[in-house]
Amino acid sequence: MIFEAGIVVDGKLIVNSTFKKREIYLINQTQIFAVISAIDIFFKRAFSQEIEYLPTKKYLIIFSKEKIKINNSTEDHHIFAYTITSNTKRDIEKYVRKKVKPLLKDVLEKFRETHRKSNFIELTKFQGF
Repeated sequence: MIFEAGIVVDGKLIVNSTFKKREIYLINQTQIFAVISAIDIFFKRAFSQEIEYLPTKKYLIIFSKEKIKINNSTEDHHIFAYTITSNTKRDIEKYVRKKVKPLLKDVLEKFRETHRKSNFIELTKFQGF
């Protein structure tokens, strides 16, 4: 079951769709993705490894990450698509790599093509995506 999917740029939630409510909504969404971005940065620096998913007892948070240039800047910005699903699969690795990651990569590519020159400050322009 998919609970939510969305796109985060530099730890800031840009767009998301909620399909089913869950307990985690008691926590501020901005704080959640800032923490997830910090965990991702920590893993890259400490272990030279990317996080592809975070399993919890009930949920599975799956990521597809890339870098993007914003408004002709020379600095890379981190962008990732994510989905939160129920953690009921037996072979999580196969589910993530074969089913979910390809879909998230497609969403990220379409978002990048559509908003390549966006500055990600005015968030209301992303509501239709």
